[in-house]
Amino acid sequence: MSADTQELRGFDFEGALARVGGNKDLYRKLLGMFAQKYKNAGEELDQLISDGKMEEAHGLAHTIKGVAGNIGAMDLFKAAEVLNETLVTGDYTTGQLETFKTALLESIKTAQEF
Repeated sequence: MSADTQELRGFDFEGALARVGGNKDLYRKLLGMFAQKYKNAGEELDQLISDGKMEEAHGLAHTIKGVAGNIGAMDLFKAAEVLNETLVTGDYTTGQLETFKTALLESIKTAQEF
């Protein structure tokens, strides 16, 4: 591991590690899969929202919220939770998407450093 697990920015390492039975190699693999799969999710959400595909945008935000929770990316989880909720209620603002995108990029960067 290249990063000190106690210093993973925005992550609950201990909780996430407990969810994978303490298997650090599996956790590292999951972080890599997360970073690869969702690296363009911010742009995808931008496009879906621009195209008025709010249900699809909600689905993507909801999926990322779940993944973020499972890997312990708590800052991203919180941002995705807000975005997800506002996409459902119709109270969406671009600021929420920008907050989400910032949290996503930080989480991916942290995952890649691990």
